[in-house]
Amino acid sequence: MRAFVITGPGRSAVIDVDRPRAEPGQVVNLGQPVARLAHHGEMEALVALPETALGEARKSDATIQLWSDPGRSFKARLRELSPQADATTRTYAARFTIEEPDDTIALGMTATVKLSHPLTAQVAKLPLSAILNRGTGPSVYLVDQSGALELRPVFEPDDFGKELTPEQEALRARLEQKRNQ
Repeated sequence: MRAFVITGPGRSAVIDVDRPRAEPGQVVNLGQPVARLAHHGEMEALVALPETALGEARKSDATIQLWSDPGRSFKARLRELSPQADATTRTYAARFTIEEPDDTIALGMTATVKLSHPLTAQVAKLPLSAILNRGTGPSVYLVDQSGALELRPVFEPDDFGKELTPEQEALRARLEQKRNQ
């Protein structure tokens, strides 16, 4: 019996070492997989998304933080979203491609994928005591460039009829509670 050398297309590494698909000396059929190769190049993060996060994942910016180096983050983009939920977990497999990976990222590392919307408006966190309501909706005082105070709405009046983010809904509930005191 002759031994064969298995080569992969380009630079790659054998993965699934802990689960061999063939034993030494075993005769395998033509086309039977005996190893899985990971190609050097694009790095991805595989995550399981709940059904409620599917729309968010499609329209959000993604960043990836490695658990081994939580101080750094990498930009990522959604490459693939499974059209079908996993039967057991009822989640959808999503693959995020890391845009500029470096050598600190290794196969199998644990990471956190964060989704965020690109900001189209200025956002600030304010203490609840800074928000006023004089019957026209919540507003705050801003100091303009000349040093004068200007009263500005926190949300445009039309926004109260629209679907709000959980943060906006929480703020709206706190404002309502303060108004009723």
